[in-house]
Amino acid sequence: MMRPWIIDARELDINEPVERDQILSTPAIEDFLDFENKNKTVVAAPKGYGKTLLIKYKRASYEDRGYLLIPQNTMVDIGPGTAPSMSRDQVAYMLAEQDFWATIWEVAITLSVIKHHRPLSGPNALPRPESEGLSSIVDDARLMTPFQIFAQLLHLKPQGFFAAKRFLQAVLLPSYGQIHRPTAAFIDNIDEFFVHHIASRDSGSSYHGVLSRRIGTTPSWGWYRPSTCCARRTRT
Repeated sequence: MMRPWIIDARELDINEPVERDQILSTPAIEDFLDFENKNKTVVAAPKGYGKTLLIKYKRASYEDRGYLLIPQNTMVDIGPGTAPSMSRDQVAYMLAEQDFWATIWEVAITLSVIKHHRPLSGPNALPRPESEGLSSIVDDARLMTPFQIFAQLLHLKPQGFFAAKRFLQAVLLPSYGQIHRPTAAFIDNIDEFFVHHIASRDSGSSYHGVLSRRIGTTPSWGWYRPSTCCARRTRT
């Protein structure tokens, strides 16, 4: 009996292999799927073109090669729900701080990797940040993946953001440099995390449309910067 074709790759089980013949081959796709290719690559295409399938196939190629894979219990890391409501003042602050998105992603990815390699308590635990909001994120054992941490960092006030930036430079990056086991994180659906912010450019609410109206002339700009800054802050 033939199995039904699964349209949405998010419905694939982590234990179910992704078959190579499910993917349409092009030179760019072959280059991306090559295990030896460690270049930073942004996978971008309209919804339904197979981005998630590509990422899941790429993840499968890292199995049994000595890598620690993030997330561990599912194939890709996706946002928990949607991005929090943001006021105009918050958006203005994000725009004024040139490296806001890049810094938030760097903190999220670096902290996630460290949490997977080092205990959260005891003598080898990370020092406590000066910000209470950031401390709760560092100490919370439920926040393990980059996207889970990223979503919580968006709640920080400006003082918390600068505390996170200092914590990154003083603690996270030196700790990250002491990790020697190869690690790979697979992050997906950044655009869908911001869907409510880009859904209606004509809306005057703080929840809908603010990012797209203030960041660019088309709705896609509302998530373009968070997406590309995620790629900028990955490390090889």
